[in-house]
Amino acid sequence: SPDMRGALAYVRVPPHADESLSLEAQREALAAYATFKGLRLIDTCVDDDVPGGIPLVARPQGTKLVERLRRNDPKGAAVLVTRLELLFS
Repeated sequence: SPDMRGALAYVRVPPHADESLSLEAQREALAAYATFKGLRLIDTCVDDDVPGGIPLVARPQGTKLVERLRRNDPKGAAVLVTRLELLFS
């Protein structure tokens, strides 16, 4: 629905991640959460096989996520992530 608040999902799959951090597991969890919260999932930014320690803005899809947030009204978009450390570390 057009009235739903939009959300962007960010998925990072570190090298040698266990099954709980698989791309599919994260996508499913974030889509279910968005539905539960009444959010419209606009896009999912996926950085696959990206180790920790690289700043978000230095990751290919992390850069895309930040650029999209800068272009849009910050009140209109939520960022969904399964674990905060995937975003910040």
